[in-house]
Amino acid sequence: MKQEKDSRVKKIALGTAQFGSDYGIDNPRGKIPCDEVHDILFFALANGIQTLDTAEGYGESESVIGQFVQKCKVCDLNIVSKFNTKDGTFWQNAFENSLKLLNVNYLYGYLIHDFNDFVKDPSLWDYLYSLKEKGAVKKIGFSLYSPFQLEHLLALNLKIDLLQVPYSILDQRFAGYFETLKQQGTEIHVRSIFLQGLLFKPLEKLQGKFAKIKDIIKSLQTISKESNLPISSLCINFAALNPHIDKIVIGINDLNQLKENIAALTLHKFSFRLYDALSKLYIDDEQIIVPSNW
Repeated sequence: MKQEKDSRVKKIALGTAQFGSDYGIDNPRGKIPCDEVHDILFFALANGIQTLDTAEGYGESESVIGQFVQKCKVCDLNIVSKFNTKDGTFWQNAFENSLKLLNVNYLYGYLIHDFNDFVKDPSLWDYLYSLKEKGAVKKIGFSLYSPFQLEHLLALNLKIDLLQVPYSILDQRFAGYFETLKQQGTEIHVRSIFLQGLLFKPLEKLQGKFAKIKDIIKSLQTISKESNLPISSLCINFAALNPHIDKIVIGINDLNQLKENIAALTLHKFSFRLYDALSKLYIDDEQIIVPSNW
């Protein structure tokens, strides 16, 4: 039984945006203190969670992780970081800076954070490929936000090792591409399974544009009540049950939330019947399901 539990937990990739900045619509406390981050990371490693998702744009996240790596001495972590060119920094320097902050010699994954950067300068991909060739990165790829971006990349026939996309009960826009991506050998990481906490909002707090999804959230709450499973468990298992998804990137506000997410993943009540019911709650309104539009 323990081996089965560990296998499921290993599907979690720990999102680290809250380690270095205020992040999330349902994050009242803001940035997590450094000492508490280290406790979270020790607990994650002890429970089989090895993948960390970070980015140069996540405030002090890389630096905080690097302090943990130095403190931990022996850390079996798979770190995925992302870079962009919005700050005007010469992008060839971004990788070395990330390695320095993280206190590591290589990265498991390195992703282009902003698709528009690639459109403006396709040589970014050549640079990533050179990092992979010399063994500084195991897998290269993109963090995407819209299916049209993926369609553009597929048309170019790029060999994408790792792709991170949003995916949740409400946002299933990329699901139709997963089988094709897996056939091409792409590792798929999904994020925003809780839509930054939107799926936990009480109905009375869904105002403005979010008033449109009151009926959907009410249906989600009903499924949660009838199945006797918390919404967090429904969200995590909905992603975990998809056979094409390799990692589920989950951001947390504290250690207890990580423990709750691990417990939610290991509940045995989740079934394909629930999966089918939840899959019908999707919407295609990007004003709602894309946080950057909030």
